[in-house]
Amino acid sequence: MSIVRRFLFKLGSYLIAVSKTPQPTQEEKEFAVLQKEYEDQLAVYVESRKLAEEHRKYSEQEYDKLIIYLAGGGLVLTIGFVKDIINMTAAVNTTLLLLCWVSFILCLLTNLISHRLAVAARDAFLSDKPTWRRKDRYTRWANQLCLALIVLGVIFFVAFVVQNLPAHVK
Repeated sequence: MSIVRRFLFKLGSYLIAVSKTPQPTQEEKEFAVLQKEYEDQLAVYVESRKLAEEHRKYSEQEYDKLIIYLAGGGLVLTIGFVKDIINMTAAVNTTLLLLCWVSFILCLLTNLISHRLAVAARDAFLSDKPTWRRKDRYTRWANQLCLALIVLGVIFFVAFVVQNLPAHVK
């Protein structure tokens, strides 16, 4: 019988301890709900931010490739066009063609410098150096300069063609 009594005593002690556990108030319940909602929204925000960073990185990589393709392709296309279609001995104004080629070459070189600046900015950022912002700004300027040089190269080439094509087709 003593085993049964000990069991009942322990059961009773347990029930008393459980009944004495304070129940959360309504305010605590509301706070818990709000905290759960906040944590869920924070998780969504962090995930969307991570996805946006991945998309930005991909866009930057594609932009750099596109700049190289456009400048290099423009250079090759203009050289081939002049070689096969325009008679260079009878060309009226070759200055525009030279400016076109210089623009495309400068664009390629600026893009190369932009890559090195981006690496330097990332290294400075990772080592907590304050110069990373300046280097990042220079990288953005170099990328914008690349785009401007491509546009200038195309404008120079179109102007060259307009001046030379009608009268001097082979």
